[in-house]
Amino acid sequence: MVIKGIIFDIDGTLADTLPMCVESFQVALERIVGRRFTAEEITSYFGLSEEGIIAQFVSENLPEAIECFFEIFEDLHRQVTGPFPGILEILQDLRKWGIPLAAVTGKGRRGAEITVRMLGLEPYLDVLEAGFDDGPDKPRSLRRALDRLGLEPHEAVYVGDTAGDMRAAAKAGMQAIGAAWAQTATVNQGNGTAPLHVFHRVEDFRRWINETFAPGQKADDADPRS
Repeated sequence: MVIKGIIFDIDGTLADTLPMCVESFQVALERIVGRRFTAEEITSYFGLSEEGIIAQFVSENLPEAIECFFEIFEDLHRQVTGPFPGILEILQDLRKWGIPLAAVTGKGRRGAEITVRMLGLEPYLDVLEAGFDDGPDKPRSLRRALDRLGLEPHEAVYVGDTAGDMRAAAKAGMQAIGAAWAQTATVNQGNGTAPLHVFHRVEDFRRWINETFAPGQKADDADPRS
């Protein structure tokens, strides 16, 4: 298998944004409905877009509630000063080598664009595919990203931090890489499809990137099935 491109998850994979996302919902919903929901109550709806999650808790004046959320979300997002250490260097190398890159996230389009902009990721991504209001469907988003990149499923890997990301990649016909460097990562908690590799440190992932994509390297060296 020759890997030609990479598709990344965002929250918990490229940056430590998941705690901030949860807090944004907690603050916004407390302001809107007068109750502070637990992290578990909120994360049970992760996979929906932000608009879809707000709609699970708010039945009246939904547009105003969504605007309230995004105001708080963008304000709290400033607490996240950038991607995980070492991620930008990886993206810079991949861009320098001409590797097609995309991000696929369960976040809605608006939330995804805010995160990509505030983390400084825009120059590195050829494609951004976001989630949906009516339910999680990362396999569909992955297939759309592959089409836009001009790649077949076997020509790209999906890098994600959860067992659900591994399952989504498998359903899209792709191999997956487990990003287990965040404290919030669940890629090792089972109920997923076995990834090609699981990396617990960004520097180990970067070593694999260099071995796989650097000029002069064979792109199938890192695949034991080749």
